[in-house]
Amino acid sequence: MTKYAGKSGLIISMLDGLDTGYYAVQPNPERPHIDFMRVSRPTDKRSRFKDSIKVQTQHADMLLDKWAYWPGRDLLYTTPGIEDLILILLANKRKAGRLYAEQLGNCHRCNTHLTDERSRHYGFGPECEKYLEAEKDEIDDENNGSYEDLLMAGKLGV
Repeated sequence: MTKYAGKSGLIISMLDGLDTGYYAVQPNPERPHIDFMRVSRPTDKRSRFKDSIKVQTQHADMLLDKWAYWPGRDLLYTTPGIEDLILILLANKRKAGRLYAEQLGNCHRCNTHLTDERSRHYGFGPECEKYLEAEKDEIDDENNGSYEDLLMAGKLGV
């Protein structure tokens, strides 16, 4: 059990379920502002964030370091305001991934541009699909059918 209390302690307890990737959250559904984030697990020996779970905010092509936790060393780096965004992300990471893909047209796992309707439907491209099979199945269950089934039934606006 970690020594951190409050929001960071809650975040740390839920980190195992947070995949590396790109996400978007809308803190207030009544307002159009969307925050874009990247979650990574750096392994580069030259990085000061090596072996951490790192969260950055995305501003155009720039990524700003906002939160990091090193599990083996029990160290925490955080900046004001980021914890609320991470908690929104953790509440529904699949929705946050799909919002990222919808808003930017990029895969929420690798950030590659999505070039076809099927990939845009799922929020990730064919190369990443093999890593996100469970997420694909959840989306299919939500939609009562796969992309192909919905397309054949005329239930997609494609």
